[in-house]
Amino acid sequence: LWPPDNCFGLRDKYSSICNILAASWTRSSISSLDLFSNFNPNEQNKQNEKKSGLGYEDLKGLEPLITWCKRKGRLFSDEAKEFGFEGYPKGLLLTGVPGCGKTMAAKVISNEWGMDFKRYQADAFVSRSVGGAEVKTRDILDELDRCGPIICFVDEAEKIFGQTKATEMYRTPDAGRDAVESMILQFIEENEKGVFFIFTANDYEKLSPALVDRFDERFFLDLPTKEARKEIIKLTLKNNRQDFSKYNIDKCAEISNGFTGRDIRSAVNE
Repeated sequence: LWPPDNCFGLRDKYSSICNILAASWTRSSISSLDLFSNFNPNEQNKQNEKKSGLGYEDLKGLEPLITWCKRKGRLFSDEAKEFGFEGYPKGLLLTGVPGCGKTMAAKVISNEWGMDFKRYQADAFVSRSVGGAEVKTRDILDELDRCGPIICFVDEAEKIFGQTKATEMYRTPDAGRDAVESMILQFIEENEKGVFFIFTANDYEKLSPALVDRFDERFFLDLPTKEARKEIIKLTLKNNRQDFSKYNIDKCAEISNGFTGRDIRSAVNE
């Protein structure tokens, strides 16, 4: 699905969105002097707080994921324990086109569930020394166990947990990574403190079936539909304190076909 065949065509579309929005902005008679004359540092800080406090309303076109999260999030409540649910959800795997909101979705889940958020990159689980990767992984898991309930977010998991298939067997590039994956698999299975793992992967087929099977659910985040693109454009304009009714949203959504959510937000901001 990515990159599209007509990359240069997308560049032209990107410029077209900017031009359409700029033309609409000019017609609305808002000058740059008026914009900056009303600038208030305190208001800007409030705006930044709003952007950091992402919610389900920021996930456009991902209704199945939102519905699933609302249901699963209730299992961390005291009411769930009173009803008879003993365990916690284990994790979620998000895969799909780069730039379609996997990282944003993880932050939204953390905010909506009211849970702390720990983010780890691939290099947090590797080491040059013999046995170093296992030590680092054990330290991470011990910290998560102490902080639970908590969300552990691992971005681009295939970079560290990626495996190659030989006949019917899956193998990691080295023994250290194999040991790290085994430790995480065991932790996910046995943890009772409410540590919820969210892994993202641009290519989930590189992950072993044993790891993929540990997650409660797996979602593929595709390029946004036209309706989703319209909602993303409206939300981005709203976050920039613009009246989206003054802009040609339908035209922008039409020519942004093939854009990711990140591409759309970048074009609107520009």
